[in-house]
Amino acid sequence: MSRCSCCGVYAISVLKTVVMVMDAFRSPPYFSAALIVISISCSEGTGNSLRFLAELTNFTPPVPVVVLTAEESLMDRVEIASLGGQGFLHKPISPKQVLETVTQVLEQSRPAETKVMIVDEDREILARLRVLLEPWGLRVTTLDNPKQFWEMLAASSPDLLVLDVEMPEVSGIELCQVVRSDLHWGGLPIIFLSNRTDANVSNQVFAVGADDLLSKPTVES
Repeated sequence: MSRCSCCGVYAISVLKTVVMVMDAFRSPPYFSAALIVISISCSEGTGNSLRFLAELTNFTPPVPVVVLTAEESLMDRVEIASLGGQGFLHKPISPKQVLETVTQVLEQSRPAETKVMIVDEDREILARLRVLLEPWGLRVTTLDNPKQFWEMLAASSPDLLVLDVEMPEVSGIELCQVVRSDLHWGGLPIIFLSNRTDANVSNQVFAVGADDLLSKPTVES
């Protein structure tokens, strides 16, 4: 089950075997899904299903999985839950019950929208960070001109601010000082990004009120 990003409508894809689903996720063009319903049967064997279930929980972000099975022992439930299964349905089951469970799991797995504003003069870094953060349900606003910072801050009203330490004309440290001195924005969480995370840089950013300092992500050329 995948969700259209433009209209929010879910589309359902049906694959006959777990192997087919595994191939769809592992081979280009890579398949993506908001949720997967796996039917585990003795005839097909549970090994592939359970291995794939464990694999899905390591995706970024993890893919919610609902398991359909004729088995209903406590140990079956324990194993599926330990591998990351978020729904357990015992066969036979009506389509209505499946839909109700799927809807519930989707609601529980949908993250609350958090708004992040990132300021960096490097557009490649901004694009890379957007790719990294948006799959987690974060609403990302980027800015490559720090002179427009105050207007963009008011317009985006972020829950988290990410600043590059060194920028021309107005540095991230100076922007942090401005934010910390404002009565409305003073408590906004601020994370700094830098190519250097040595003691000197660390002391500078924490002295002006940073909450954390992280290394910049690598941008492939």
